[in-house]
Amino acid sequence: MLARLFSVFVLVVFAQMATAQGTLEARLTALGAQPCPDAPLLCLTLQMPLDHAAPSNGQTIDIRFGVHLATGGGQDVLFYATGGPGSSGIALSDGYLADLDPALTENLNIVFWEQRGTGGNHIILCPQAQSVFDLSDLPIDNPAQVITTVRAYVAGCQAELIDPGVLPYLSTDQAIRDLEVFRNIAGIAQVWLYGESYGTQFAQQYATVFGSALKGLVIAGVVRLDMTFEAYYANYTAAAEKILDRVFEGCAEIAECDANMQVPAQAAYAALEAQLAQGPELLQFPLPNGQTVTRPLTARMLALNAYYALYTPTARATFLRALALANEGDLLPMLRLAYDGLFIDSLTLQSVADQTQLPAAYFAILCSDFVEGGPNSDQNVRHILNEAQAFKTTAPRLDIVYYADRVVCAEWPVHGTAPTRPAFVGGSYPTFILTADTDPITTASMAYAVFDQVQNGYLVTQENGPHVIFGEGLPCPDVAVAQLLLRGQPPTVQEALCSRNLIGDYVPLPEDATPYLMLRSAVDAILSYPEFNSYSGDGTRQIGCNYGGEMILTQAAGTVDVTLTDCGLWSQNIFTGSLEYDVGNTAILRISAANPVQYDLAYRRDLVSGAETIVGTENGVAVETPRPLP
Repeated sequence: MLARLFSVFVLVVFAQMATAQGTLEARLTALGAQPCPDAPLLCLTLQMPLDHAAPSNGQTIDIRFGVHLATGGGQDVLFYATGGPGSSGIALSDGYLADLDPALTENLNIVFWEQRGTGGNHIILCPQAQSVFDLSDLPIDNPAQVITTVRAYVAGCQAELIDPGVLPYLSTDQAIRDLEVFRNIAGIAQVWLYGESYGTQFAQQYATVFGSALKGLVIAGVVRLDMTFEAYYANYTAAAEKILDRVFEGCAEIAECDANMQVPAQAAYAALEAQLAQGPELLQFPLPNGQTVTRPLTARMLALNAYYALYTPTARATFLRALALANEGDLLPMLRLAYDGLFIDSLTLQSVADQTQLPAAYFAILCSDFVEGGPNSDQNVRHILNEAQAFKTTAPRLDIVYYADRVVCAEWPVHGTAPTRPAFVGGSYPTFILTADTDPITTASMAYAVFDQVQNGYLVTQENGPHVIFGEGLPCPDVAVAQLLLRGQPPTVQEALCSRNLIGDYVPLPEDATPYLMLRSAVDAILSYPEFNSYSGDGTRQIGCNYGGEMILTQAAGTVDVTLTDCGLWSQNIFTGSLEYDVGNTAILRISAANPVQYDLAYRRDLVSGAETIVGTENGVAVETPRPLP
């Protein structure tokens, strides 16, 4: 092992001497980099000290880095720190690269990595313990039950791990040093660094220790370092409560949402919350084989659905639709939404977490970074729940968000050592801060506090925006970010403000008065299934329709194909047919049979222009829109 560590040292020295010699691709290839088998990147695995504080002990850990080479031959480098914690940048790279301005991928070599805990033999993955924990209640007024549930999760998770011995070495402080070793070995003099969500914590810690390596820093959805664990959770839970009110008020401003809800959205939520406070609502959940199983919808699920809905305008619209259906007595969409938010397979109830988001790795890194534990974990859990009881007046609906992570960290075997970190102050390089006033977890107030501390800082606030506002395809802030990364031009003003719609496209509840409205609603209903939206294209997915029958998802040639067999999308209509969904372009629904009306119809929607056409028959009579197909 010592010989291997010495060889790493030699590589670092060699690379530093050869920084200006050859392209980045040539240097990486000389180091043994090869195309990644699972991403469009050039991958290099490096053996790091398991503990950077004690490298001479000979223990190592393999960390994989993936580089998307600039398609235009540019030599500037962008380090891309993804969110979480608990996500592999390599696993996420394909989606992130697709969302970037082509000028960025043409001119920048973009580096992703598998952070400690997210890949290889160091992956922190415990699907059995995770699924049991995610579907368990954590009642604020029953500390004994919370302690039992959390302790069982922590013990069960450790038992499932490939190597629980890595748990003490997963902190962000260790991970930033892995990245710095890569930078030196790859012979990269200076880099641009982008971080989002947890990645902003990673980026600030890296910049604090290795500031001389930076050309500039862009952070979106900003974690504030100089807060205690309790203060951090109090800050964003209180903000989330206010944002939830704004979303409910926003429903009243959308005619379809207001009409579907029948009562004010706050009242619909309060009624369902009160119903579930009496105990779980037992639902008959449909399976693809036509049978049903009894499944509970819990108060915790409702609160988490409401909280997760705040992350994006699209999620806000989806939640409001589920709430409107719940107000009509249909609770299945709310249950499906809960499974989706918890990364639970609705068919098997098993955790479906993959390297894009590993819940156990989330805790392994989070709890290693912050202080929320001690020698008496039971006492710590009770103290947290007492704090939560007092905090409930501030967050009466979302109090679970304030304490759920904290009680896990109180029982987790590894804890951080310092209650806070120094405030991030930036450096001579530009620090570009991006935030939204409706970010429910890394709040605008955190971003403002960081901006007020840093040297050479710039700030963009997006009204009504999502958790992360970069990469959404909107000129603000994407144009300013591109100008900085491509030309080194900071924004022209220190602070800027832009805006977008609070709530995304709202899908009205089903209508079946005419073939057009029926088919339009059928497409909307299919696209509203969380299982459809979370389908990655891997293999085949079977979904039991809400009112019997099934839909089967497959992917081919860039489209998602849906086969409907006696599928009850809502209680009035049973469909057999198919949907061809070309993401972002067209949706074509072909219905070969439907009850009670007999249809043989093809409906097409251009997802860009919104143009719609129908051709076919209703009960044997021709039906056709007088529009040429686009």
